[in-house]
Amino acid sequence: MIWNFSGLNTTKSVIRTSVPVQTSPYAAEFSQATLAVLDTAFTYRLNTGTLGLGWGTIKSSAAYFYYSLGDELQYYGIGAIADGYLDSAPAFAIPLINPRWVNRPPSIEYRLPLEFSKSWTNNHADSLLGGINFFGAIIDVKVGNTDSVTYIVDAYGTLMVPGGHSQEALRIRKIGKYSYVDTLNNINIPLQYIFLAKNGASVEVGISDTTVTGGTTKVRYVKWSSPLPTDVRTIAEVPGRFGLDQNYPNPFNPKTNIGFRVSGLGSSWVKLGVYDMLGREVALLVDESKPAGEYRVAFDGSRLASGIYHYRLTTSDGAGLFVDTKSMILIK
Repeated sequence: MIWNFSGLNTTKSVIRTSVPVQTSPYAAEFSQATLAVLDTAFTYRLNTGTLGLGWGTIKSSAAYFYYSLGDELQYYGIGAIADGYLDSAPAFAIPLINPRWVNRPPSIEYRLPLEFSKSWTNNHADSLLGGINFFGAIIDVKVGNTDSVTYIVDAYGTLMVPGGHSQEALRIRKIGKYSYVDTLNNINIPLQYIFLAKNGASVEVGISDTTVTGGTTKVRYVKWSSPLPTDVRTIAEVPGRFGLDQNYPNPFNPKTNIGFRVSGLGSSWVKLGVYDMLGREVALLVDESKPAGEYRVAFDGSRLASGIYHYRLTTSDGAGLFVDTKSMILIK
């Protein structure tokens, strides 16, 4: 499956920078966060109808997004620098001091590791916090919604984004109350698809009709990001030991990739085969001498039936024989 978004235009570009949480202005409020992301061109609109004040506009020279990463990518909220307004008409605007959007508990953006068919549900309160200067007195403001959003990893394939970037990717279906609000048109968009690639590139598409299962449909918005930069790492030229990686994607249909490492100072004979549940060899991917290094081979299961298969790496060096076996799932 190929998701080709290479023709998307760039109508508005935003650059975000990772910064230490302790250097950000709202470190105390978001004390559980381990990562802050600085956005230097931040604009947000929200419905403050529960206060009888209409629409609010927050325009800031900078805003900080707060996250933590472990078994889950958790999103704690946003802290903006400049003041905003609780009315869309600047002439009648009520200034809002230190506006923040706080998720309590934090929303779960991704449950890791992301795998096909994994799902999770967010239930949290999304609140706007700030203050109003009322004749010299600061009055706290709180406006919020209760969100319930379900995420389902429902497909995998190849994602193509502008710039010629192409990478293996998963598709995440995001559906539920307040899963996204089109603040420009005041329209709730209950269904989104997020296409997330291994290299960090992503595309998000908002759809109002939750009954759509295929064909052509009208979308409310599309936003995308280029591949994420990574830290520079020093990789040894010769791996310190043999190794066999888990295939990706897994489950797969019908193609997947398998990585392995060959150690030693010279060459080693390497055999990499695929076997069915009865132990019969259904594919021989590598059967030759390989110098030390890291390798990746493609496996095409288009001629095989759906099911669980095993792949086994067998090789040796002067220290002895190395054998490792892993499982993978073919779904058609």
